Amino acid sequence: MAVDIQQSAAWTFTLSPPDLWTGATAKVYDPKGALLESPTPSASAVNTTVASATQRDQFVITDATGVTRGEIYRITDPSWGDAFAEVSAADGTTIKLTAPLPGIPDATATVRGISQTVAITSTATATRGIGLRVLLKYSGQELAQMFNVVRHPFNNPLSARIVREYVAQWWPSDPLLDDEEAMGSVADRGGQMLRGRLMTIGMYPHQYVDPEAFVEPARVCMRSILADENRIPGGADPIEYHRSLQFDLRDLIANIKHSLQPHDDNDDDDTTDTNLVGIRSGYLER
Repeated sequence: MAVDIQQSAAWTFTLSPPDLWTGATAKVYDPKGALLESPTPSASAVNTTVASATQRDQFVITDATGVTRGEIYRITDPSWGDAFAEVSAADGTTIKLTAPLPGIPDATATVRGISQTVAITSTATATRGIGLRVLLKYSGQELAQMFNVVRHPFNNPLSARIVREYVAQWWPSDPLLDDEEAMGSVADRGGQMLRGRLMTIGMYPHQYVDPEAFVEPARVCMRSILADENRIPGGADPIEYHRSLQFDLRDLIANIKHSLQPHDDNDDDDTTDTNLVGIRSGYLER
């Protein structure tokens, strides 16, 4: 999903190619394809081994320096080969994965970071626009990250605290309550879901809408993310619960249009009809 960057601000992207891309190059392009700059990507320095393991989704490594939640790592085992996994939590040298590996990794298994960071300067964000991109290239392969340069970035109405309060209300013994990083991930994904839905109906969220209008639909997105992980209120039918969330989200986003404010595109304090930016109408499909 595209990232919002405030105008004239520097930014660092973390991209996850499908494998180790040693010697990759990067370029930044504007929406029309003009080259803005050519930053040098930096490959992950994580290169360690498994120290001990008794589970497929959690084990101890010899050195956890640089290991970060949400990044992808390549685990190479002498028995079952390569597997790519996302780290959901790191506690000292113990790491937990979002999904189990093909088997319990051997003590000789290697763990390599495959992520590439690309730092762009304020030169690339000097002009507002939608649809700029960072292009990472390696041996005939490409990986793109879209971004938008905006006056006011979209602020996620959700947080780990809000997720914790909701989960504690319905499932007071849920292990999720002991994992602040996992609750932060739920909040991040819920915010991405809301922003994506707004974009599908032609509403760029930061420009027109009172931020308070996002709170209620954001909470519906949070419940949808939790429902995908089988956290459904007791007594609710799973299929009907998912359907009702989608209908609620559609209706709430449609109602957001009632809070639209005039948008002064060139900051000259003139909001006459000829100076307003239009909005396309639309609705969400289930």
